[in-house]
Amino acid sequence: PLPRAPAWRRAAAASAPPPPAARVPASRHTLSRALWRGPPRVLRDAAKTSSAAEPAKPPAKDEGHKPSFLARSWAYIKHEAHHYKMGTILLYNDVRTAVPLLQRLLLGYNLSRREHNLLVRVVTDMLRLVPFLFFLLVPFMEFLLPVALKIFPNMLPSTFETKFQKEAALKRK
Repeated sequence: PLPRAPAWRRAAAASAPPPPAARVPASRHTLSRALWRGPPRVLRDAAKTSSAAEPAKPPAKDEGHKPSFLARSWAYIKHEAHHYKMGTILLYNDVRTAVPLLQRLLLGYNLSRREHNLLVRVVTDMLRLVPFLFFLLVPFMEFLLPVALKIFPNMLPSTFETKFQKEAALKRK
């Protein structure tokens, strides 16, 4: 048997509120796309400062002020960099999830439909990276990447798609 905790620790544990319920993804395969970090910082800060009786007010917009070209460009660059960073993280997590599935398939086991779809998607994403790497390895070729993406929109892996591209693909099906 395990030794009992001291009386002061047992009393502190009894008086402490229970921990909040953890958010558990539905399955192991949704974990790679469920990078949940809670509500955005703006909502968390508003929830801390606002009282129950007083609803949060939206910030006042300055109608006459337009951000400069430099500020808009910097915001766009930051947004795109974050988009590709998160796409890379999702692709890494998908590959990490698909490797054991590939091993199971090579050992002769059957995969479920969901596992098979995940494996097919990851393999096609990895094959889509081959021409993309060409643009990164050849010097100054990355400047032609937007042109190539305009001509071949499916060249990037599925984890790099935006919400609007996914909706458009669903409408086409």
